[in-house]
Amino acid sequence: MSLKDKDGFHPEARSEGRMARLNGKPLNINWFTGWLGESFEAGWREVDEDPEAPKADLITELQPLEEGYHA
Repeated sequence: MSLKDKDGFHPEARSEGRMARLNGKPLNINWFTGWLGESFEAGWREVDEDPEAPKADLITELQPLEEGYHA
């Protein structure tokens, strides 16, 4: 698997960004830095700017962690 997709982004980080936006997570949950962070943001914005994407409303307040989940 190539480390870059056709647009020069990391495919997994970009996919994580897409899924985060589809699930209503804000862009500031991007924990990646550098090129991975740019790839995450590209995926997030791709979904955010698509009026046809089935995205959830953005989460604006902190949600409690699910039981058994450790950040």
